[in-house]
Amino acid sequence: MFLSLIAATFGAQAQVQKELMDKVVAKVGDEYVLLSDVEEAYASAKDQRANLPTNYRCLALDQLLVNKLLINQAKIDSLYPKDEEVESQLNSRFEKILDYMAGNVDQFVAYYGQSPAVMKEQMRDDMKEQIMGEKMRTRVLAEVAITPGEVRDFFNLIPKDSLPYFNQEVEIAEIVYKPKAND
Repeated sequence: MFLSLIAATFGAQAQVQKELMDKVVAKVGDEYVLLSDVEEAYASAKDQRANLPTNYRCLALDQLLVNKLLINQAKIDSLYPKDEEVESQLNSRFEKILDYMAGNVDQFVAYYGQSPAVMKEQMRDDMKEQIMGEKMRTRVLAEVAITPGEVRDFFNLIPKDSLPYFNQEVEIAEIVYKPKAND
């Protein structure tokens, strides 16, 4: 009886301690989007803006999917960045952060919990992916040529009753300074 009570207690504690660590929410080619990536993008945006749209997590996921698509295509097209390029980008970012902290490495360690060298190593793969995505985006957009007339024609094809209504608001201001004539 006593042993079954102990087993039931430990079993209940084991079930309570089960916690979701991370989850794959999407896959693009060989690239995965994790739930933690979406939550990180949401938290970052929330820090920058107070009122986010209710569907911001969906928008963040959409942006992450586009980035993973570009990275996957960059890998297929062998658009790998050079090590010097990655190192240059990392150095530039860390120099800006340290400049913001007046070059105080101790303040950096206190804020991030790690030294700049350790953080650079952790960010190296992310920086490679970011550069690959940027290169692929540049390649894709380089082939896009659209004129203002084409944009106008596209919007003219949309039925007028399907267009959203936006109130017009115009604000006009004028600063007038009348100088006094001197002798």
